[in-house]
Amino acid sequence: MVTSALDGSGVTTLVSTGGVGTNGVAVDSTHLFWPNAGPGTIGRSNLNGTGADETFITGAGTPVGVAVGSGYLFWADNPANEIGRFSLDGSSLDGGFISTDAAPIGVAVDSGHVYWTN
Repeated sequence: MVTSALDGSGVTTLVSTGGVGTNGVAVDSTHLFWPNAGPGTIGRSNLNGTGADETFITGAGTPVGVAVGSGYLFWADNPANEIGRFSLDGSSLDGGFISTDAAPIGVAVDSGHVYWTN
């Protein structure tokens, strides 16, 4: 994971991920999240890059995008045609939360909806 100021200055590497297929990043008030499509995991670190855990979520299928909202982490599982969901308090994992008609690539959430591309 790499960060910079909004004006593009101060580019800094926070986490050097070992994941295969790290496609995307999501942020909440305390953590960074990223998908690792190869091993089917989702990683997490503190916002400053410390405490990195490449396998924060296991069994995520082939995650190719992540988003945080309404107390959950959502991901697109491309080959399974599903959107997965994990409660940020660790209470539930639902890999097939939403079944889609085509392979989802990216995912986004707001206070009332989940959005994805396919």
